[in-house]
Amino acid sequence: MRRICLAFAATNPNVGYCQAMGPLVAFLIRAAGTAHQDDVFHVFSVLMSGDGFGLQEFHTRFFPMLHRYCRAFQNLARLYLPRLYQHLADMDAEEHFFSPAGPVAVWFQTLFTRFFPPCVAEEVLDLIICSGPQGYGRLETLLQIALAVLASLESWLLRLGDYDRIQRFLSAFRYLGGRDRDGVCRCWKFI
Repeated sequence: MRRICLAFAATNPNVGYCQAMGPLVAFLIRAAGTAHQDDVFHVFSVLMSGDGFGLQEFHTRFFPMLHRYCRAFQNLARLYLPRLYQHLADMDAEEHFFSPAGPVAVWFQTLFTRFFPPCVAEEVLDLIICSGPQGYGRLETLLQIALAVLASLESWLLRLGDYDRIQRFLSAFRYLGGRDRDGVCRCWKFI
């Protein structure tokens, strides 16, 4: 993983390295196998490239695309999930939740690979790749997945009375895959 991240940073000095790249690269290595690191580097480069999926903007200085996605997603959540949005607002947490420092930003930067169990993350990554490398489809797909995640988890999140518990729940969600397959599958059905 380290070699791939360093090689990418060396060949893309305008992007460099960002911590959120590691989980995505680690996921790609797990999916492809350690013997295929050249392939992983190529796939990662295409995902990051401006000629490919352009996800480098999630990782460049000042995170311009990440800010745009977080703001767009905040507006969608306010519109489509008003109860959950108000719940976050009542805790004075909505700004952090939808900020480039919040959990939603990690979803976008890692293409959900740090949120879902690996079996579901593979499906999500396939969906993102199949949406096409450039333009509106990419943005729409990422936002639809994020909105579906929150919609499927809304009743659980509304029961959590403070923001720390919400963050712990979201951080632990990927590990529910072994114990609560139904919960993960319910979330996937929304997508």
